[in-house]
Amino acid sequence: MKHLWYGLGIIVSVAALVAVQVVPHLEQYTLEEGGSPVPADSYGGASWRLISLAPATGENLPKGTAGVTAVIGVTPKDQAASKAMAQGCSATVRDRADRVWSPSRAVQGLPGLASVCMRLNKPVLVPPGTELKWQASFAVPIEAVSSLQVEVRVQKTEGFVRLTPAAAPSGRPQPAG
Repeated sequence: MKHLWYGLGIIVSVAALVAVQVVPHLEQYTLEEGGSPVPADSYGGASWRLISLAPATGENLPKGTAGVTAVIGVTPKDQAASKAMAQGCSATVRDRADRVWSPSRAVQGLPGLASVCMRLNKPVLVPPGTELKWQASFAVPIEAVSSLQVEVRVQKTEGFVRLTPAAAPSGRPQPAG
């Protein structure tokens, strides 16, 4: 019986050690799925565009990880689309291998640009025809950077819009596929 307690103690210690190493970086490797892509000129009653997807600096990023920031522009076509956007939206990035990452607080975005398409507890009502620019920053494996696409979801709206950069964040042309 004495050995059983030692064995359980070792298992609990190993689990705690793994948790201490993994949990602080968990947000950088969150997977999301679901929905179907919608054309960028009609999703949620708005026009969407990827203004830029560029390298970004980060704090305490794990070895082999790079920071990137996506700047997204959205123009609601009518008042209903403006109200739908005010519910909030979120961005993720997806690589060629279908791995998906959520935004990371460890990566610094551009100063003076909102990091969400709505303010905390206060919706941003963008007049129809006016572009709202916002950003999302991600920590991704270095090998994924050259094949990233940005996916945006509007709260309470089915599907998502997939935005592909003209060039990879490194400045090289985006690979085919």
